[in-house]
Amino acid sequence: MSLRAKPKLLRDPVHDIISVDPAEPGGRLILALIDTPEFQRLRRIRQLALSFLVYHGAEHSRFSHSMGVYWLAGRMLRQLQQSVPISDEHAVITRCASLLHDLGHGPFSHAIEGVTGERHELRTIGLLTHPDSVVSQVLSDYDPAMPQAVADVISGGSSLPSYLSEIVSSQLD
Repeated sequence: MSLRAKPKLLRDPVHDIISVDPAEPGGRLILALIDTPEFQRLRRIRQLALSFLVYHGAEHSRFSHSMGVYWLAGRMLRQLQQSVPISDEHAVITRCASLLHDLGHGPFSHAIEGVTGERHELRTIGLLTHPDSVVSQVLSDYDPAMPQAVADVISGGSSLPSYLSEIVSSQLD
């Protein structure tokens, strides 16, 4: 008797149910990335900065946003795969980049970047590639080239086909 791991279901306020299936390519990697301290920290970073003080419903976190981007990227990949061959490797890199694209965000969203001059994308790339980062270790355990491959998508220097990189960073995001 073969036991199949069940998909992890996350209730999302916008997309309803987001499913992460450990049986699909990269599924276990995505689950491990979600469990990292760096990604879990996004639960405490508000997507809309101080808007919640004026609009009581503006409670979205960077965690929720990142899960939503992951979900949308998965939908786009499935749609594209109906007309364009996409390797499992490229799909996994794209899904990881969509999930982790805001990993370096600090409090107060983009407003703090104007004060500090530090861009969240550079912090994200640092977290993805620094060997002491748990996210980097999880990615490296999957494939030693994965931290740099995901960082390249986020930085815009990826060798992936442009239609995959644009899922993560373009007018679509």
